[in-house]
Amino acid sequence: MLVKPGRITVRLMLLAAVAVTAPLLNASVAAASVSGTGIAAGVLNLPANGSGSAVVGCPSGRAAVSGGFDFAPALVNSVVVSENFDNGGAWLVAATNTSAAPQQITVYAVCSAVSGLTSASASVSVRTSGVGTVTASCPAGTTALGGGFFFAAARSAIMWSHPAASAQGWEVRGFNDSGAAQTLYALVMCGVVSNREVVTVNATVPPMGNSSVAATCGGSKVMTGGGWQHCCFGLHLVSGALPAGPTGWRTKFANSTSSGFGVTTQAVCASGT
Repeated sequence: MLVKPGRITVRLMLLAAVAVTAPLLNASVAAASVSGTGIAAGVLNLPANGSGSAVVGCPSGRAAVSGGFDFAPALVNSVVVSENFDNGGAWLVAATNTSAAPQQITVYAVCSAVSGLTSASASVSVRTSGVGTVTASCPAGTTALGGGFFFAAARSAIMWSHPAASAQGWEVRGFNDSGAAQTLYALVMCGVVSNREVVTVNATVPPMGNSSVAATCGGSKVMTGGGWQHCCFGLHLVSGALPAGPTGWRTKFANSTSSGFGVTTQAVCASGT
């Protein structure tokens, strides 16, 4: 887990909650479980032509197993999210605003009590004007619940942040348009859960148009995290990656070009409450 100084914890709003039925991070819990799932949210205010970060915490007895962000689609080429990452049981989002007016991002944390919750990260150096891909892997005996990224390139474009083909990994791909090599980090949140599956929904973002694509867990499963993929290096297409309630994940795509693009949203699901 990366720990970075200078973060500001914002006041959270609990959007949905269920009573916790198991102690958080207790490896001795008899059965693999996800319980007490709820969504917390806060606001990151970005100054004009400036950067900022915010941390959203979870209620006592729960920790962030994933998180995300949401801002106006019209800002997709002006607001760059450089970090969507675990922050010691809370969730951190950092971004840069290149517009001449203040802007706002909503930051989300998916809060749950999960058996054996832990995290892992991996990194790769990405050359200037290059694309890099990195996968963070869970320890043996755990599976990937959610994940995120950190990429400090000035105009970094994250093309992928999604569950890897292996149930134990989280894969991130990014384009570096800065003048020097940059390090791309992938984060994976891991735990011991039952009946894990990944729900995938494919869609097309029309030319000069927007698409909001949601993947929903089936049956009695809850969402533990989610991610996206799109085709195109150097393009900023994602204006939101956020919970669609406790049972789904939504990605908001905004396309300012004259071509349509294929995109994917994925939700990680497991048995739980």
